[in-house]
Amino acid sequence: MEKRTSKRIIPIPEYGLCPTHHQISVDDLLESKEKHPKAEVVVHPECVPEIQDLADHIASTSGMVRYCIEAEKEEFLIGTEVGLIYRLQKETKTQGKKFYPISESAVCPQMEMHTLTKVEKALEFEKPLVLVQRELAKEAWRAIERMLQIS
Repeated sequence: MEKRTSKRIIPIPEYGLCPTHHQISVDDLLESKEKHPKAEVVVHPECVPEIQDLADHIASTSGMVRYCIEAEKEEFLIGTEVGLIYRLQKETKTQGKKFYPISESAVCPQMEMHTLTKVEKALEFEKPLVLVQRELAKEAWRAIERMLQIS
Protein backbone atom coordinates (compact mmCIF):
# COMPACT_ATOMS: atom_id res chain seq x y z
CA MET A 1 0.00 0.00 0.00
CA GLU A 2 2.81 2.43 0.73
CA LYS A 3 3.82 2.47 -2.93
CA ARG A 4 0.44 4.10 -3.70
CA THR A 5 0.52 6.81 -1.04
CA SER A 6 2.94 9.28 0.49
CA LYS A 7 1.77 8.20 3.93
CA ARG A 8 3.49 5.56 6.06
CA ILE A 9 1.22 2.54 6.47
CA ILE A 10 1.59 0.43 9.60
CA PRO A 11 -0.36 -2.79 9.03
CA ILE A 12 -1.63 -4.70 12.02
CA PRO A 13 -1.04 -8.39 11.24
CA GLU A 14 -4.23 -9.87 12.65
CA TYR A 15 -6.33 -6.86 11.59
CA GLY A 16 -4.42 -5.77 8.51
CA LEU A 17 -7.25 -5.95 6.04
CA CYS A 18 -10.79 -4.76 5.60
CA PRO A 19 -13.08 -7.71 4.87
CA THR A 20 -15.50 -5.44 3.00
CA HIS A 21 -12.86 -4.14 0.57
CA HIS A 22 -11.36 -7.62 0.19
CA GLN A 23 -14.72 -8.89 -1.11
CA ILE A 24 -14.20 -6.85 -4.27
CA SER A 25 -12.62 -9.23 -6.77
CA VAL A 26 -10.84 -8.78 -10.07
CA ASP A 27 -13.68 -10.77 -11.69
CA ASP A 28 -16.18 -8.25 -10.25
CA LEU A 29 -14.15 -5.40 -11.69
CA LEU A 30 -13.73 -6.95 -15.12
CA GLU A 31 -17.44 -7.75 -15.31
CA SER A 32 -18.33 -4.19 -14.24
CA LYS A 33 -15.95 -2.74 -16.85
CA GLU A 34 -17.65 -4.86 -19.49
CA LYS A 35 -21.07 -3.49 -18.49
CA HIS A 36 -19.83 0.11 -18.24
CA PRO A 37 -16.87 0.48 -20.63
CA LYS A 38 -16.85 4.31 -20.46
CA ALA A 39 -16.71 4.39 -16.66
CA GLU A 40 -13.58 5.46 -14.83
CA VAL A 41 -12.46 3.06 -12.06
CA VAL A 42 -12.05 4.75 -8.66
CA VAL A 43 -11.10 2.56 -5.70
CA HIS A 44 -10.24 2.77 -2.01
CA PRO A 45 -6.65 1.96 -0.97
CA GLU A 46 -7.91 -0.91 1.21
CA CYS A 47 -8.80 -2.86 -1.93
CA VAL A 48 -6.37 -5.64 -2.81
CA PRO A 49 -3.34 -4.64 -4.92
CA GLU A 50 -4.74 -6.42 -8.01
CA ILE A 51 -7.79 -4.13 -7.93
CA GLN A 52 -5.62 -1.07 -7.35
CA ASP A 53 -3.47 -2.00 -10.35
CA LEU A 54 -6.57 -1.89 -12.58
CA ALA A 55 -7.86 1.40 -11.14
CA ASP A 56 -7.73 4.79 -12.82
CA HIS A 57 -7.67 6.53 -9.45
CA ILE A 58 -7.03 5.41 -5.84
CA ALA A 59 -8.15 7.60 -2.95
CA SER A 60 -9.55 7.67 0.56
CA THR A 61 -13.32 7.91 0.92
CA SER A 62 -13.28 11.72 1.03
CA GLY A 63 -10.70 11.73 -1.77
CA MET A 64 -12.98 9.56 -3.91
CA VAL A 65 -15.85 11.99 -3.40
CA ARG A 66 -13.67 15.01 -4.18
CA TYR A 67 -12.21 13.33 -7.26
CA CYS A 68 -15.60 12.28 -8.67
CA ILE A 69 -17.03 15.77 -8.15
CA GLU A 70 -14.09 17.44 -9.91
CA ALA A 71 -13.51 14.87 -12.68
CA GLU A 72 -14.82 15.56 -16.17
CA LYS A 73 -15.91 11.95 -16.62
CA GLU A 74 -19.62 11.21 -16.28
CA GLU A 75 -19.52 7.52 -15.26
CA PHE A 76 -17.59 5.85 -12.47
CA LEU A 77 -17.09 2.33 -11.16
CA ILE A 78 -16.68 2.63 -7.39
CA GLY A 79 -14.52 0.19 -5.45
CA THR A 80 -15.48 0.64 -1.81
CA GLU A 81 -18.45 0.13 0.52
CA VAL A 82 -21.63 0.39 -1.58
CA GLY A 83 -23.10 3.05 0.73
CA LEU A 84 -20.77 5.62 -0.83
CA ILE A 85 -22.79 5.45 -4.06
CA TYR A 86 -25.70 7.28 -2.41
CA ARG A 87 -23.41 10.06 -1.17
CA LEU A 88 -21.79 10.43 -4.59
CA GLN A 89 -25.19 10.63 -6.32
CA LYS A 90 -26.38 13.21 -3.79
CA GLU A 91 -23.26 15.39 -4.07
CA THR A 92 -23.21 15.33 -7.89
CA LYS A 93 -26.97 15.50 -8.51
CA THR A 94 -26.76 18.63 -10.63
CA GLN A 95 -23.86 17.22 -12.68
CA GLY A 96 -25.80 14.15 -13.86
CA LYS A 97 -22.95 11.76 -13.11
CA LYS A 98 -23.54 8.01 -12.77
CA PHE A 99 -21.95 5.68 -10.24
CA TYR A 100 -21.86 1.90 -10.21
CA PRO A 101 -20.51 -0.35 -7.47
CA ILE A 102 -17.82 -2.75 -8.62
CA SER A 103 -19.33 -5.28 -6.23
CA GLU A 104 -22.83 -5.26 -4.72
CA SER A 105 -21.49 -7.47 -1.90
CA ALA A 106 -19.15 -4.77 -0.55
CA VAL A 107 -21.39 -4.00 2.42
CA CYS A 108 -19.78 -3.15 5.76
CA PRO A 109 -21.72 -4.73 8.65
CA GLN A 110 -20.21 -2.25 11.13
CA MET A 111 -21.46 0.72 9.12
CA GLU A 112 -24.91 -0.86 8.95
CA MET A 113 -25.07 -1.02 12.77
CA HIS A 114 -25.48 2.75 13.08
CA THR A 115 -28.87 4.23 12.29
CA LEU A 116 -30.34 7.70 12.71
CA THR A 117 -32.76 6.29 15.29
CA LYS A 118 -29.90 4.88 17.37
CA VAL A 119 -27.98 8.15 17.14
CA GLU A 120 -31.09 10.12 18.13
CA LYS A 121 -31.66 7.90 21.19
CA ALA A 122 -28.02 8.15 22.22
CA LEU A 123 -28.21 11.96 22.06
CA GLU A 124 -31.58 12.12 23.77
CA PHE A 125 -30.71 9.83 26.70
CA GLU A 126 -26.95 10.48 26.70
CA LYS A 127 -26.32 6.73 26.71
CA PRO A 128 -24.19 4.77 26.44
CA LEU A 129 -21.72 6.71 28.57
CA VAL A 130 -18.21 6.52 27.14
CA LEU A 131 -15.30 7.42 29.39
CA VAL A 132 -11.98 8.28 27.80
CA GLN A 133 -8.69 9.15 29.49
CA ARG A 134 -8.04 12.90 29.40
CA GLU A 135 -4.81 12.66 27.34
CA LEU A 136 -6.42 10.38 24.79
CA ALA A 137 -9.42 12.72 24.58
CA LYS A 138 -7.12 15.69 23.86
CA GLU A 139 -5.41 13.80 21.03
CA ALA A 140 -8.75 12.65 19.61
CA TRP A 141 -10.17 16.17 19.77
CA ARG A 142 -7.15 17.52 17.91
CA ALA A 143 -7.74 15.01 15.11
CA ILE A 144 -11.43 15.95 14.93
CA GLU A 145 -10.58 19.66 14.73
CA ARG A 146 -8.15 18.99 11.87
CA MET A 147 -10.80 17.01 9.97
CA LEU A 148 -13.32 19.83 10.42
CA GLN A 149 -10.78 22.38 9.17
CA ILE A 150 -10.17 20.32 6.03
CA SER A 151 -13.86 19.90 5.26
